[in-house]
Amino acid sequence: MAGHFVTQVVTVLVEKEGTEGVEISALSCKMGDWDESIIQIWTIKKPTVHWPPKVTFTNGGPQGIAYLMDRWRIGEGVDQVTPP
Repeated sequence: MAGHFVTQVVTVLVEKEGTEGVEISALSCKMGDWDESIIQIWTIKKPTVHWPPKVTFTNGGPQGIAYLMDRWRIGEGVDQVTPP
């Protein structure tokens, strides 16, 4: 039995002009004990993946799935971004 399975994909879009040769090595997300509750499978950092994670998500509270969904929302919120 697999229980609940969640996958999270993060995409970074950068403008081409002036970014040749620039490597993105780390992205910032909200603070949390992510190494205990999620397993990174790409880019490969460990030769073996152990399932399930040490800590599982709950329906609410500090280990709630909603906190995972909000993990990458950092900075100021905007209503809409319009192209130039």
